[in-house]
Amino acid sequence: MKSALIVIFSILTIVLFSGCLTGGQTVSLPIVPECREVQIAYEFNETYTESEPYTSKECETVNLKSKVIQGVNMETVCIEQNCIEESFWTRDCKEWECVKDKNIYTFILKNMDDEGGRWAFRMTFQGMSGEVDGGIRRHYIEPEDEQTFMWEYVKNIPTEEVYTDFDVEEIPTKQVCENVIRYRDVEKTRPVTKFRTEEVCE
Repeated sequence: MKSALIVIFSILTIVLFSGCLTGGQTVSLPIVPECREVQIAYEFNETYTESEPYTSKECETVNLKSKVIQGVNMETVCIEQNCIEESFWTRDCKEWECVKDKNIYTFILKNMDDEGGRWAFRMTFQGMSGEVDGGIRRHYIEPEDEQTFMWEYVKNIPTEEVYTDFDVEEIPTKQVCENVIRYRDVEKTRPVTKFRTEEVCE
């Protein structure tokens, strides 16, 4: 009981003393703000790279398709002959001897493509006279058609041995194109939302 009276007396003393100091007005103590951290959203444009498909027309040069129908073939033909035996009664020649002949070389090619083109081949002969250029043969061949290339070599003597070289001089070509899907990197922008931390006090 004594303690309670002391507490009441102390409170009254403080109130009375405060009233004397302020002229009887009530004193307000300062308010301390309450602060906290909050997440604030904001937007900005972000740059990024994305792979996109595109169609590219690509072409290449290819040879026209062909097929060898007959490889180089040789046929010997007599172009000059002498009579070595005559008929006693009619004086007609009974037997002939070839004193000069020639070799005929042929090569057959077929165009297997859907476009026409010009092919060219060269033949070179090697005989008693050394190397002889037989020349170039050129022919334009329509699709699905075939063409014979021909060379001749007149021998110095019928028994002459002749060797040949066969070379390709020209093969027609064409452009073949197709659409191909390719990919490329494209730079783009997009809006992005991010958050920053701010302190808010109340």
